[in-house]
Amino acid sequence: MGRFDQVTDRMRHWLRRKRDYDAVFKTPGGEYTAAGAAVLRDIAQFCGSYKSTAKVSPVQREVDVNAMLLAEGRRQVYLHMQRRLRLSDDQILNMMEEAHE
Repeated sequence: MGRFDQVTDRMRHWLRRKRDYDAVFKTPGGEYTAAGAAVLRDIAQFCGSYKSTAKVSPVQREVDVNAMLLAEGRRQVYLHMQRRLRLSDDQILNMMEEAHE
């Protein structure tokens, strides 16, 4: 398989995955469903996407590297979804505000 074929296959895969994400979270018109928006808010909050991943141990009062790596891993999951769905800045800000209400 040549380089062009590899790139083409990756693009096809990416487009299929994008359509899968859209089918789960959006209407055929491209708007987020109420359930899709609620799930994204929940995942964003669980993944700590709106806050620092730095964690300080309450006992040792030092940076807890393991907890920080776990938090960063969760955050990466949300960022991956955000990229797949191509959330706009306004959509992200609205979700942040709704998550803090």
